[in-house]
Amino acid sequence: MAKSDLLDQLNNREINSYRLRVRDFHSRFENQRQFELRLTAADASETSTPIFRGTFSAARPTIFIPGWIDGELIENATLSAKKIVLWDEAYARGLAIDLAKALGETIPPGGRMWLAYEQFGHE
Repeated sequence: MAKSDLLDQLNNREINSYRLRVRDFHSRFENQRQFELRLTAADASETSTPIFRGTFSAARPTIFIPGWIDGELIENATLSAKKIVLWDEAYARGLAIDLAKALGETIPPGGRMWLAYEQFGHE
């Protein structure tokens, strides 16, 4: 799989009863992509805010740099007036775990992933 395809494999990927949508942004480095992920429902409605935003960097083995993802998980989102919480109180279940697994699968072997989380002022 080509390096540029690694992040693209997230687009339209099923996460529980939703699908992911990747939105790309320009990056100043050739091997990196700024991106955000939103959830879409069966009726094509989309979360009003991203559920994840970050940077994807393809591996550069010639200079010993593994591939990586660095980004923020946004815990609360709204989809068609319905509140979606990605992380439940047990911190071991929920959409966030499935999302982390999907993100991890896009990283080349030996790569890294850093996750922060954001609540945007919600308790």
